[in-house]
Amino acid sequence: MQLELLLREDRFRVVDSAHPDGHAWTLREYMDDWNKEDLAADAKRTGEEYDLLPDEHAVIEMVHDWHHRDRISVTRDGVIEWRPL
Repeated sequence: MQLELLLREDRFRVVDSAHPDGHAWTLREYMDDWNKEDLAADAKRTGEEYDLLPDEHAVIEMVHDWHHRDRISVTRDGVIEWRPL
C-alpha cells in the first residue's frame, strides 16, 4: 500500500547505483528514462529487440513486480531503494 501511495504522488524518489543520493521522478519521467536509457542499453548489450513501456500504468506494474520479487524496498522516508544483487 505504501508503494502505491508513493507512486501516485507527483514525484517519488529512487535510490540506485546511478543515483546513490536519490533522484526525484514523475511517473512519466521515469517511464521515458527507462525506455530511452535502460531498455536501449539492454537491447544493445543482448542484441534482442525490446518493447517500450506504453504508459504510466505499465511503470506501476513493473515497480510492483520488482517489489514483489524483493528487488526494491520502500524506506520509512518514502524512498524507493534498490536492493543490492
